[in-house]
Amino acid sequence: MMVVALALAGSGVWWWQEKEPPPVELPGSACWSVLDRADLAAFGGRAHGRFDVSYPREGSHERLQPSESDQECLVGQAVVGLLSVYMRPLGELGYRSDFAPGSTLGQVVPVERLDFGADVRGFVNWNGSVRLAFRCENAVYAALGRPFLEIGTGTDDRATDPESPQARQALIDIALKLAKAAALSYPCSNPVRFPAKAPTAPTVWPPREIRSEAPSGTAGGQ
Repeated sequence: MMVVALALAGSGVWWWQEKEPPPVELPGSACWSVLDRADLAAFGGRAHGRFDVSYPREGSHERLQPSESDQECLVGQAVVGLLSVYMRPLGELGYRSDFAPGSTLGQVVPVERLDFGADVRGFVNWNGSVRLAFRCENAVYAALGRPFLEIGTGTDDRATDPESPQARQALIDIALKLAKAAALSYPCSNPVRFPAKAPTAPTVWPPREIRSEAPSGTAGGQ
């Protein structure tokens, strides 16, 4: 709520008016046409007005397709980001370091693992973003020697309350929705088993504790 005050010169009389902030205007379609307004509805609350979709990197924005470098999608306004998404090819070393069971990432920074099933690995990162990865065999990734697809989602505290359970869950839901869409659009020639529903957001967000993770094999078709 915005308050506007007007003083009448020389009269000593003040007039107060409460002014409603402009409504939030969300795009009907976002991020390679995979997301819709309902996916974005959980974000916001700290920012108002119109939010637009932009793609910082060159390339196709009409549909998801494998790329040699990062693909990014932003939903925001000026310097405030409602949702940020990246998708990129990932090599074996990066996958084992950050995602595979027994990875070393959790020994360096706090992360909270999310259970997406046997073929998909993911976690809440130390900064409150969500990352997931899975094997996606296709001609582009094969030429790069990077057989995995990594997806990351995040939001800006200036736009969204970081304590919002709905926003936290939305980051996980969106990551999984994009993963399913990419597997079909690329497509991934290998079978990938996705869960019907995204795992529930943890209550402690972002994670605060560094935990040792014991090796237990490698997921994702390894």
